[in-house]
This record gives sequence, structure tokens and C-alpha cells, in this order.
Amino acid sequence: MDFEKYVALFLEYQKAMFHTEKTIQSYKEVLHGFVGFLQSNGIDVLCRNVFIDYQLFLGKKGLRSASVASYLRHIKAFVHWMGENAYLDDSDLYKVIKMPKQVKKNVKIYTDEEIAEIYSAVSSSSKWITVRDKAIISLMYDSGLRQAEVCKVSMADFDTSRCILHVHGKGNKDRIVPIGEMTKRYVMEYLELCPHDSSMLLVDRHGSPLTPNAVKLFVGKMKKKLNFEFSSHKLRHNFATNYLIDQYEEYGYFDTYSLMILLGHEEISTTDRYLHLAKQYIATNQRTSHLDRVFQKKGV
Repeated sequence: MDFEKYVALFLEYQKAMFHTEKTIQSYKEVLHGFVGFLQSNGIDVLCRNVFIDYQLFLGKKGLRSASVASYLRHIKAFVHWMGENAYLDDSDLYKVIKMPKQVKKNVKIYTDEEIAEIYSAVSSSSKWITVRDKAIISLMYDSGLRQAEVCKVSMADFDTSRCILHVHGKGNKDRIVPIGEMTKRYVMEYLELCPHDSSMLLVDRHGSPLTPNAVKLFVGKMKKKLNFEFSSHKLRHNFATNYLIDQYEEYGYFDTYSLMILLGHEEISTTDRYLHLAKQYIATNQRTSHLDRVFQKKGV
């Protein structure tokens, strides 16, 4: 079977579906690696054991279970496409591809003191850059934006009157998220101080649109200043977990569907991990014992 031909056709299909260049490049890299594995092992027919062997191969390379799962999702989409287009005898072959069990990592919730420390650590030789960087942190921590999404926000996306933000998410999927008063304050102060005019909300020192790499470098500098773990992912994870905790404390329930929309997730299962973290946090940090209170009152 000419796998390279089918990969090329699949990538053309992805372009026809108007998927982003980043998504297409990701498929290209994963599938070319998979085809290389097939060719080096003399495999020309796909079956269940092939996928198991490839999963073992990826594991031996030292990849984490989350990375292996990402590779397999790409391959599963490709095999599904092949089946739908009658390039395989078994159109349901994709169903035999099973995702590896992933280890759930507990995401640390920043304390109020740590949040204050994060903002205090933001500094630059230019005041407008300092305020801009605080706005970047706020957009990730208070509105749940991804690193790349922060850079895509335009002036037209920022609605100050309604305190909402139009976010251009992964896979060209847009969403609306609320912005808090502190985030709004930092953004407005930054806009007043910024010496450059731009259609984009955030710019660099030269007035060019801020790039994901620039944000990555800023986050890297922040890591060196702080004595605890810090990353753009952790800011987003904290937003998600705190959203559920705050909701539970105010209303007495968890609305993961609303959180899924705010985060831009396609599957509720992706959002459910934060439900587990929120419940764990409440159980361990806000635990009260009625029996303890009874004995304390009685002085026992």
C-alpha cells in the first residue's frame, strides 16, 4: 500500500476543510513519522497489531503518555478518513486504535500571596511594557486565554463597555470570554501608555504585533524570578479550577459545560479534569468537621 500517497491526499483534504496551517503541519509531522515506521518494518497492510507496535515504539522513545495519545489521535483521524474513502477493506479499522491511559497531574492552585508575588515580579525598563506584561498575565489567569490566543486579540475584539473579549481560538474556533475589572484596568492603562498605534491589542517595543515566541520568552524570564512553578499553561489551569471552585462556593454546583465554552474545548471530557481538581481542592482545603466544632464548644 502506498501510504505516502494517502498521506498526501489526506493533507490536501485538511487544506480543503480550511484547517489551520499549524494543524496541517502537525498532521504532516506525525503521519510522516508513522509512515517511516511502517516502511522500516516492511509493513504494507494496517491492522490492530501495527498500532499496538507503534504505540510501544513511541513509548520506548521516552514520550509521555499524553504525547503518545496525541500521536495516536492524529493517526486515528487519518485511518478513519482512509476507511470513509474506501481506501481500506475495513472502514471501522480506526476503532481498534486505543488511547493510552494518561496519568492525571494535579495542578497547583496559586495562593493569594503567590498571585501578588507574580504581579510584583513583573518589571521592565519601560512602564508601558511592565503594564502590558501584567495585562498578558491577567488575560491568561483571569480569562483563561492560551499563549497564542493572547497574541491574536485585536483592538476590535476588546469590548470595554460590556467587559468581554472576542477570542480567536485553536482551529479557527472563536469564543467570547468575560474580563474582570483588574484585567480591564491593566489593559486600559497599557493602551494609555503605549506609544504605538496598532489594530492589534498587544504590541512589542517596536510596535509590531506581539508574537507567541515573545510571550514565551517573557514567561521564561518570569520563571527565573519566582520560587514556585510558573507557566502560561498553569495560569490557564488556575483560571479553570478557580472558576469551578468559585461557582461551587456561590451557587453550590459545578457547571463544566459553561467552563468548556469559556476554555474553547471541543469535548466535555477535556474539561472534566478541572472538575476533579476543584473537588479535590474543596475536600482538602475547605474541610470542616461538625464533630470538631461540637467538642470545641463543649471544651472537651
